[in-house]
Amino acid sequence: MTKEPHLTRAPGGAAPPAGPAVLRRANLSLVLRELREHRSLSRADIAEATGLHRATVSNLMAELLERRLVREVGVEHVGAIGRPRRTVALHGAHVGALGMEINVDYIAVHGTDLSGRVLVERRVVYDTMGNGPDSAVRRLGLVAKEAVEAMRRAGAAPAGIAVAVPGLVDVTRGVVTLAPNLYWHNLPLADQLSSILGSLHVPVRVDNDANLAALAEYTSGIAAGTPDLVYLTGEVGVGGGIISGGKLLRGADGFSGEVGHLRVDPNGDECGCGRIGCWET
Repeated sequence: MTKEPHLTRAPGGAAPPAGPAVLRRANLSLVLRELREHRSLSRADIAEATGLHRATVSNLMAELLERRLVREVGVEHVGAIGRPRRTVALHGAHVGALGMEINVDYIAVHGTDLSGRVLVERRVVYDTMGNGPDSAVRRLGLVAKEAVEAMRRAGAAPAGIAVAVPGLVDVTRGVVTLAPNLYWHNLPLADQLSSILGSLHVPVRVDNDANLAALAEYTSGIAAGTPDLVYLTGEVGVGGGIISGGKLLRGADGFSGEVGHLRVDPNGDECGCGRIGCWET
C-alpha cells in the first residue's frame, strides 16, 4: 500500500494550513527529529519510521544535504544481497538555537548548534522586578545580542530564540499576559525583543518556563521519551508543564499546568496574581 505524505499537527492539535510549502517544511522537520533520536539512519530506515514514501525521503534528504543539516557517514549492509544503504546523521554545526530565561533575579542563556555542541552559556544576576519591564527587556536584548554574536563567532548562526518566562503567555502573539512575580502585564515581549535585535534578524518565540522545562525533560532529560509526564517548577513561583502522548498539553486557553495559582487556602495570604491562598503563597 502506498504511504501518504505525512503532516505533523500544530500545537493545540489543530492542523496547520494545507499547502506544498507547509507540507514540505513539516516533513523536513519530521526527518530531522527522527535523526536527532538516532546516531545514524539509512533513508529506508527513515521512511519506515516516519511513514513517508521512500522517494519523498530521498527528495527531502537531497535538500538537507545541500543545506548541510545532515551528512553521509557510512554504508550499511543488510543481508547478503541487495544494494548497500548509505547512512546519514545530523550535521548542522553551522546552525544554532538560543534558549533564554528571564526570572525574578537573573537572566540565563544557553546556545547550541544542531548537533548539541554548547556554544554559549551564562547566567547574569539581574533584579527583574526592581527594574521594571522596559529596562528588563532592554537588558534581555543586550544579553541576547552578546549571545548571538558569540554563537556566530563559533560558526553557528542562530535559527531562532526561545525565551522562557514565569507567567501566562499568549504563545501565538509572543505576549506575556500576566507574570505576577515580575509585575508584567500584557507585555509584547517577542515584538520588543525582535525590535532590539534589529538587523540580526533572528526569530523570537516566547513561552511559559514550566512548559519549556517539560519539553526539555521530554526531549533530553532523565525522563527523555516518557510520553506522559508532569514537570513541576518551584523557585519564587510554582508552575507545571504537562506532556501527554508525547506532546505538550496547553489546554483550551493555553494555561494548562498553571498549578501555582490554584487556591489551596481560602484564608491564606494574597498572591501576586490578586487572588487569595494560591499554592505559590
